[in-house]
Parts: sequence; C-alpha cells; structure tokens
Amino acid sequence: MRRARRAHPSARAARGTRPQDADATGGGAGDTSYHCDVGAAERQQLRLARGSASPADETVAAGDTDVVMAQIEVTNEGGEAIAGDSPVVTVAASGSGRDDTDVAGVRLYHDADGDGRLDAGEPQRGSEGTFGADDGTVTFDFGVAGSPPGLSSGATVNYLVVYDFASRLADRGPIRIDAGMALAGVAGGGGALVLLGGVFGGATVRRRRALWLPPLAAALLAVAACGGGGSGGDGSSDGGDGGPGTDTQAETFTATLEDVTVTTTGGRTLDIRTPPVQGATVTVEE
Repeated sequence: MRRARRAHPSARAARGTRPQDADATGGGAGDTSYHCDVGAAERQQLRLARGSASPADETVAAGDTDVVMAQIEVTNEGGEAIAGDSPVVTVAASGSGRDDTDVAGVRLYHDADGDGRLDAGEPQRGSEGTFGADDGTVTFDFGVAGSPPGLSSGATVNYLVVYDFASRLADRGPIRIDAGMALAGVAGGGGALVLLGGVFGGATVRRRRALWLPPLAAALLAVAACGGGGSGGDGSSDGGDGGPGTDTQAETFTATLEDVTVTTTGGRTLDIRTPPVQGATVTVEE
C-alpha cells in the first residue's frame, strides 16, 4: 500500500494560516493599515518602551509625594489612529515595601514636554488608584474623565507613573536577635556578656536598620576589654526609638507597565502585550 506523501512543514503552515482581514472585506486590498494580508497574527500597532528621560534610581523620604517612578514612551506604528479615550493601562508594583500600605496613591500623567518630570498643568490620565495588595496592580482607564486627544499614526507620547508615599512605612514584623550571635568572638568579657545578654537575650526588635546597635556593641566590648561593665543591670533597656536619625527603615519600590488595551478609530480593540516596561527602583527611608 502506497504511503501518502507528507507535506513540507512550510506548506502545512501555509494551509493553516488564516489571512488577516482588518477591513472585513474578505481581501487585503482595502486594509490601509498594512496594505496586504499578513497572516493570522495581527501586527501590534503600539511600541512601548522606557522614555528617553526615564528617572534614575533614587532615595526619598516617607511622606514624599509626586515621586516619578517611570516614564513610558508610546509610539503608534500602525496606519490607524488610536482613540484618545480608549487606552486602559495596567501598572504592577514590586519591591520590598508593602505597596498596599506604604503607597498612598498612584497616578498617571501625560508628560507633555517629555522631560521625565511632573510639571504643573500636565494632565492626569485616568483616576488616582491604590494597590489592593502587596505587589498588586492599578488600572488607569483614559475614558473615565474628559476626552484626551487621540494618538495619530506615527506619533509618540510619554506618560509618567507617579507615587505618593505614606508618612509611615509598615513594619515588616519583628526579628529575634540571638545573644550568642551578638557576642560571637568575645572572649573574657564577662561584664559585657551579662549586659548584652540582658539587652538582647531572647529579645525582639522592630525590623529596621537599628543604627544604634554597632556603637552600643563597640562600647560594651570596650568595657569588657577594660574589665568593667558590672552585671549589666536587669536588661530592661530595649533601645527605645533610638532618638532622631538612629532608627531607620528603608524599603524599595518599583512600578512596571504590564499591559495596555486600546481601540483604534476604526473600532478594532488591540490588547498590547509586550515585555514589561520597568521603571526606576526608588528607596524610601523613614
């Protein structure tokens, strides 16, 4: 029995390809966006990238507002304009901080002059949002307020993702400080051993960069070296709040453009899924 010849892979692919018919006429001649039928996959019309004036990584203080997290450059590479009130933009959060509590507000602005800074009078797009969960997302719907101008073929526009940070950062939970670890390498320092054991033995402190720990340890070791230190008291001191500038918490935050959906003036809806466009890493200190 004669075996049927298998078609060449390219031939099988050609038979399985559904032509694009953007103008719904059944042919490619009327497709002014692409001028021909290009295959099953519709070409993405938008190019998304980090803007040329994207912010650099920086450190800010808790409570700072209007902090630019990312500049996103959007270019319409198709032959059809994008309706101005159609974009829906999704921004995702990441970093060590608690985005649902440490970020008081998230906004999206049209960076009219493309300088990467939020200037007075630059229009907001969509409504202000907040993250419903740590490492969550916020969606901006351009159609909720006003009628933003559309994006014509070949045009480029820049947007800014802006955060307001809460005045206090969420504690990340207590950590235990092991007296044995704190006293590793100390030999013959009986007084310091008792004192450090009273302060730290089995104790918990807030998860912060406690700047008073190194100088305190150094002082106690010096006392031990001199043979002093006594019994170290009853260990009732817990370091307090450390005074101004001695108890610092630092968390990182990053905003990433995750997804964009737009509608062309011809009524076609495009869900633009590109590699995520990530903004700067901003460190917030309290």
